[in-house]
Amino acid sequence: MEFFKRLWMGIEADESQDRRHSNRREMTVVCATSFTVQDEQKRALLLDLSPSGARFGTAIDARSIGLHEGEVVDFHVSTPFGAATWTGKVVWTRLADTIYTWGVQFTEVLIRDKEPLDRLLSTS
Repeated sequence: MEFFKRLWMGIEADESQDRRHSNRREMTVVCATSFTVQDEQKRALLLDLSPSGARFGTAIDARSIGLHEGEVVDFHVSTPFGAATWTGKVVWTRLADTIYTWGVQFTEVLIRDKEPLDRLLSTS
């Protein structure tokens, strides 16, 4: 429970690592995320979001699960506005107070998956 509390309270993003050209919004709702790396399904939380990318976090070391900078991954995100799959390239990973976070630059958001993204951006 403490893990989720720390994620929910929002570990501050390292501004020097944030390369997004769009303003990001910290999540005010819980959005569980799953993704597959090396044929193994992993879980994380969506921490913040912009039209061009997102930051995710988990208690699992992103590097030890095979999530590396430059890797393109499909993230299946459950939002209050519906489920969506967003494809993105991992642009950085880091450890902050035992929570591992990574930034993703979207490479593909299908039209059917854009509505949950847009609604999250307008309400967060």
